[in-house]
Amino acid sequence: MSEQKSQTDVVEWEEAQKTIEQGGVAALLELIASVEDPLNRLKSYSATMQNLTFKDWRNKSIDAVQAVGLAGVDYGESESRGGGEHSERLFEGANIIAYNLAANLADCWGDEFTRGPAHFETGLRVAERAIAFREQLKKGPGPFSMAYWAKGIHLFSLGRYQEAATAFQSSLEFAEQGARDAGKSDKLDAKGSFGVILGHGYLALAALALEQIEARAQLDQVYAAFEGMKELSDDAKADAEIGISQLRNVEKKLA
Repeated sequence: MSEQKSQTDVVEWEEAQKTIEQGGVAALLELIASVEDPLNRLKSYSATMQNLTFKDWRNKSIDAVQAVGLAGVDYGESESRGGGEHSERLFEGANIIAYNLAANLADCWGDEFTRGPAHFETGLRVAERAIAFREQLKKGPGPFSMAYWAKGIHLFSLGRYQEAATAFQSSLEFAEQGARDAGKSDKLDAKGSFGVILGHGYLALAALALEQIEARAQLDQVYAAFEGMKELSDDAKADAEIGISQLRNVEKKLA
C-alpha cells in the first residue's frame, strides 16, 4: 500500500513518474487515491494526466493518460454529488478533466502516441460528458465550441464523418457566437477568431471525407486565413501555427 498523503499534499510529478515507472498505472492510481483532501486528489488526477501527456517518462503510453483521466472524471463527478462544501469546484474539475482527456486522446497532434479506435470511443464518451457538464454549469459559447470540437474529432477518427460534420458545425456556431460576444470578427479571414478559422477547417475536412470535393477550396481558404494571421502578432503567429499543424495532421489521414 502507498503511504497515506496528508490533507495538503498534491502528488508531484517526480513522485508520479517514479511510481508509474516502477509499479505501473495501477500503483499510480493507488497513490493518487490515497490523497485525503478531495480537491487535492482531483488536482492530482488532473496534473498527473497532463504530465503523463506532455512530459517524458519510461514506457510512455496513451493508455496511462486515459486511465488516470477517466479516474479523475469519475472521482470529481461522484464526489460533487455529495453536496459538500467543495461540490461546485469538484464538478467544475470533472468538467475540465473530461475535456482535457478528450483532447489528449484526439488524433490530431502529431505526437509520439499510438491511438486506436478504443481511444477514440473513450474520447467520444468523455467529450459527450464534457458537453453535459457544461450544460449543467451553464457555460458560455467558448467552452461548448471546444467540447463539440472534441466530439467531432473522435467521430471523425471513427469514420463517422456525417456525425463529425454535425458536431463540427455546432462547434463552429458556438465559436462564431463567442467571437461576436467578444466584439471580434466571426468571419473566415486573418482577423477572425482562432476558433472560427479552425472550426471552418474541421468542417471542410469532414466534407472532404464525405467526398464533397468543393470543400477543398474552403480548406485552402482556412490555410490562407491562418497564414494571414501569422502577420498580426507573435501570439497570433503561434496560434496560427498550432491550427495549421492540427489540420495538416488530420488531412494526412484522408490521403
